[in-house]
Amino acid sequence: METTVGVASPPYRKFLGQCRRWSRTTWRSNACSLFTDRSVYISQPYCVYAVFLTSLTNFAAVVDPALVYLLKQSLWFAAYPRLAMGSLVAWILFSKAVKVFAYLRRHPQDIWLFPVQVCWGYFHSLIKLWALLTFWDGAWSGRDLSAVPVDKGRRSQSTSP
Repeated sequence: METTVGVASPPYRKFLGQCRRWSRTTWRSNACSLFTDRSVYISQPYCVYAVFLTSLTNFAAVVDPALVYLLKQSLWFAAYPRLAMGSLVAWILFSKAVKVFAYLRRHPQDIWLFPVQVCWGYFHSLIKLWALLTFWDGAWSGRDLSAVPVDKGRRSQSTSP
C-alpha cells in the first residue's frame, strides 16, 4: 500500500500559520479566563500558575537577552566576565534541559535534538510575541474559508434568536 500526503502550500507556511492561530487563541482565551471570568482562580488555582500565567509570560527570546544585558551591567561580570557569562549560559541551558530531561533519559539517542528544542523555544517566543501584537486577528490562516460551501439553512438557524 502506498500513501501520499500533499498540501497546496508549502507545509512550513501552513504550520507557522497554525502556530500563530493557536497562540492568538491562547492569548484571547487565557486573558478571558484570568481577567473576565475569574472562576479559574477558585476552581483551578494550580492551573492559573502552571498554564495560564506561564503561557502569558514565557518569552525566551526576550528574557534571555535581557538577562545577558543585566549580567553585563553587574559588578560580578566586570570582575569575572568568563565565570559570570559561563554561569548564566549554564543556568539558561539547565532551565531548558529540565523540561526534556525525562524524555532524554529514556531516549539518549535523541540528545542531538536538544539544540533544536532550544532554538524552537526562542522561535516560538517570537511567534507568541507576534500573536500578542495581533491577537484580535481571528483568521484561520491555513485554509481558504471563502471556498468552503455554507449550508444556508444551518446558517439561518444559528443567527435566529
